Amino acid sequence: MGINFKTFKWLEKNINHENLSLGVIGRQDLNLDNFEKKKIGSKFFLNNDNYADSFLLKKLKLSKIISFDKSNYEKPTFIKNFEKEIYHDHKFDIFFDGGSLQHIYNIPKALENINKLTKIGGKILHTVVFNNFQGFGLYQLSPEIFFSIYSEKNGFENTKIYLVNNDDDKYWYRVSSLNSGEKYNFKSNGQLSIFVSTEKKIEVKEYFIHQKFYISDDITKREFKKSKLVNFLIYARNIIFSIFPNFFLNFDKKLKKERIE
Repeated sequence: MGINFKTFKWLEKNINHENLSLGVIGRQDLNLDNFEKKKIGSKFFLNNDNYADSFLLKKLKLSKIISFDKSNYEKPTFIKNFEKEIYHDHKFDIFFDGGSLQHIYNIPKALENINKLTKIGGKILHTVVFNNFQGFGLYQLSPEIFFSIYSEKNGFENTKIYLVNNDDDKYWYRVSSLNSGEKYNFKSNGQLSIFVSTEKKIEVKEYFIHQKFYISDDITKREFKKSKLVNFLIYARNIIFSIFPNFFLNFDKKLKKERIE
């Protein structure tokens, strides 16, 4: 869990008002090198600061940051286990999961708690692992789960999901939303993460969660697969990746390439 350059740009992209409160699962490390700090603005950083709290407060002009963790190892604001029912007397304008979700066994309960701690009209942000992170956490998560949870039926709107190559600081790739009867399969030749943004519109007591592929009566269900050429190139991914790290991302019709600014 930590704030690297792409994670910071994701927060900056989605936090566009001042004096907002930010809730976070896990206290966030500060993972920026000196060049990145200079690019962002050296005045926002304290010497030898291992955590991102002070930097985020100043740079994003937040009113406060409250961190939650189930142990006191990183000195969070509150000790709370998100795998169990959470009781807290404050809701947040923004709730941020900066890479904790894949380490939590009871993901449905953690997502329920995040939703409960977010104000109506507030935002939920995630950065989680998607592909080629075997052994890093308990899970690798797909765009499908976030499209399904953060749907209008479940009280959310403006859900945006991006695939992010861990070795590319120039671009991220927005995933087109799936329609009923569609399935999205994706193979990559590098480590990819998912960045998620959604807005909470109303409170809903019970989620409706199903894969889009299985909630259509249309017998001509569409499954997005790669062409024979791309499938062949996947087998040669080590060679291709050394030359074109974003080769498959650039050729996927469900992804829209956007520059990280």
